[in-house]
Amino acid sequence: MPAGEIYKSFNIWVGNSGYATSKNIENPVIGFKVEKSWLKDKNVDEDSINLNRYEDKTWVQLPANLTGEDNIYLYFTAETPGFASFAITGKAISQVQDENDQISAENRSIGVINSEENGTEGSEPDEDSMNSNTLLSLGIVLAALAMVGLVLKTMKK
Repeated sequence: MPAGEIYKSFNIWVGNSGYATSKNIENPVIGFKVEKSWLKDKNVDEDSINLNRYEDKTWVQLPANLTGEDNIYLYFTAETPGFASFAITGKAISQVQDENDQISAENRSIGVINSEENGTEGSEPDEDSMNSNTLLSLGIVLAALAMVGLVLKTMKK
């Protein structure tokens, strides 16, 4: 199943095999609704709602557009390249916040972490922190080698 909280999964089949092509159906759109109570119960961010289409053994996200709401439901539409198996998903608010808080890949490297708190954004690591990281890495490697040695020694007995 696709990533995230799954609201519903379903299949849409149109006509006989091969009927639902761009020659027979122009600009296919799927309309669907999501219960507001589900969003609240699962703590799902309504902006994260997507329609996922199962295609070539993988799930492809189709962005959903909010088109309306009432007291019970939010109503969405999503364009689809064809009909198949689908799943409506959303992300928990904590997941959305975690993704937003992650350090971007271009700003990550060993020993370099952007920090808004200490005003060192984009700065190089100092020599002390590099030495500390090196010592920590060396300690981990030595501990792992010691464990392997103990296991091999017990296996010989």
